Amino acid sequence: MNDPSGNVQYCYMPLVGYIADTLEQSLLACMGPKVPPMSTATYKEFGNNKLHDPQTAKHTLNLIRSCGLNSVHKPFWRDWPLLDPAQFLKVELLHHFFRMSWDHNIQWCITIVGEHEINYCFTLLQTPVGYHSFADRISKLKQVTGCDHCSIQRYILCVAAGAAPLHFLAAICTLLDFHYLAQMPIFDEQALAKLDTALASFHTHKDAILAAGGCTKHFQIPKLEFMQHVMPSIRALGAPMQWSVDVTEHAHMTEIKNPAHAGNNQNYYTQIACHLDCSNKCFRFDLATGIVSFNNSYPDDDDNNLADKDHEPDDEKSCTIFYHSPMQKIVDYFKITGALSDKTSLLEQINLPCIAGPRCDVCVLT
Repeated sequence: MNDPSGNVQYCYMPLVGYIADTLEQSLLACMGPKVPPMSTATYKEFGNNKLHDPQTAKHTLNLIRSCGLNSVHKPFWRDWPLLDPAQFLKVELLHHFFRMSWDHNIQWCITIVGEHEINYCFTLLQTPVGYHSFADRISKLKQVTGCDHCSIQRYILCVAAGAAPLHFLAAICTLLDFHYLAQMPIFDEQALAKLDTALASFHTHKDAILAAGGCTKHFQIPKLEFMQHVMPSIRALGAPMQWSVDVTEHAHMTEIKNPAHAGNNQNYYTQIACHLDCSNKCFRFDLATGIVSFNNSYPDDDDNNLADKDHEPDDEKSCTIFYHSPMQKIVDYFKITGALSDKTSLLEQINLPCIAGPRCDVCVLT
């Protein structure tokens, strides 16, 4: 492409971010489950409070070539200039924060407090004052929404208080603080300092989780290593909230689950494919008919006539023809005000029967 000076420049489309969950990120980076897609850390270093070197494209391709892996398909980023997996793979809030809190934080609390006790405490929450109702056991929940995750995170410290050690509660509290501070829409140096303090405080108290028997003898959790990349990502590209998969995950309900509930539970995949195909055809048909009707409403004139004609404002009816909104009669309040100031009959102006009776001041004046 030629620049304004006439020089030929090599231009390409930059890949700023690729929104994906943990498993898909590992596939994109050509890594296994025990290797983080963003850094060169090993699985034994996942629990360390250290930012390891980023996973570069050159390093990954050299490893694939040296190991002779013939089952690895050529990654799409292999010949993309200035692109590394550590750059376009981001920390995703839904899976790396909320799912981590459910898979680890909540399970640690259930182990320490006891399954029966924690289920009983959650059933005592008072719903009339705004608390979420958990009539069933939370220890057996499998498919829950983001609202359920948020509610459990709000109550878990209060429920576990008194039954768990203080340092254990401090580790859970600081980890939750880190997750919620990372969801801020705007960051400054003060907010980043609080974020760094929360992460450092968790690593200070994390040994209490092992001492209390909340988890196994190690912290080989990939999502713990992901938290080291939150602050560099914020400084480079802004808040992590923009990389959430909430929109794509919600599409599972509107495009898959809701049509499936309307079916007969037979040939599930075939019916969903037919539904998506019909929805696409209906969308294209509506788009085509809308374009045709718009062209019919505004026929093309000659270029000379268009140049001579002044711009005219669009007709009100033609502007609202494509919007499905109810037609409502416009009330002229200026006319009503003028009628009141001139002491004329208000009822004659708005064509309504008098509901005040014969003692109405306006009717008496007229």
